[in-house]
Amino acid sequence: MNLWPLRSIFPMLAVLVGLTLQGCASAPQTGVRPEFQSHTLQRIAVVPFYAQANFSLRPDELAELLERSEFAAVASLREFGFEVVPPGEFRAHLDESGAARRFDEGIVLRSELSAYFEPAKSSNGPSLEVVTLAKLQQEGVIQADALLFGEVVYHTETRCHKGSENSKAREALKAPTAAPSTPCVVSHFQAKLVYVATGETMWFNRVLLETYPRDLTPAVGSENMALTVGRTFAGPDGLDDFELPQRATPAEARVASE
Repeated sequence: MNLWPLRSIFPMLAVLVGLTLQGCASAPQTGVRPEFQSHTLQRIAVVPFYAQANFSLRPDELAELLERSEFAAVASLREFGFEVVPPGEFRAHLDESGAARRFDEGIVLRSELSAYFEPAKSSNGPSLEVVTLAKLQQEGVIQADALLFGEVVYHTETRCHKGSENSKAREALKAPTAAPSTPCVVSHFQAKLVYVATGETMWFNRVLLETYPRDLTPAVGSENMALTVGRTFAGPDGLDDFELPQRATPAEARVASE
């Protein structure tokens, strides 16, 4: 039996099974945390995004995927009216202030984003990332109201079988004439806003988007990733519960991101 056609979908199946098991165990709280719903944010700094796996991409392809995700996030935040510090500028500021090493050693994101910047689960006190952020804030290093952290959980461009939606985070754009096995792009992204003054999570959301294009092209993959990131902010459990600043038009947000 030739198993080669199945190999391309094994990584995706493993990720989806893992997500299902995580959801059964304890689904992370999404949306704006109640204590911050009346809070007004002005300035948000975007921390460079990360991924736990390479999704079978070359290093340059993974870097491009993360960069596209960051670009889409900056544009989305600016469309909401926030003043945004892009990842490159944020890193440059840390370097100039001599705080980059302390930031990198104290805020180490190597696992699920939802686990970080949450209340301590023991009597040992706040976690290292919370303590680190508090110290840097006290020193005036973090010149923003909140930090945005983002994780590309999964991304693939392959062939797959269309399934019914069975998760709040899963949204499918279905082509009416698609075959049982058809080209598909699957992107999964999650983001978290952290209040700099206290290191508390203000908002968290995740979106998994599966689309069925007629053909697989680099442009299709880029568009799917950008849509996934955009829906994380503007879709269900997005940022609308905040006291938002004056919203920019989509055109203004795109120009500001360039």
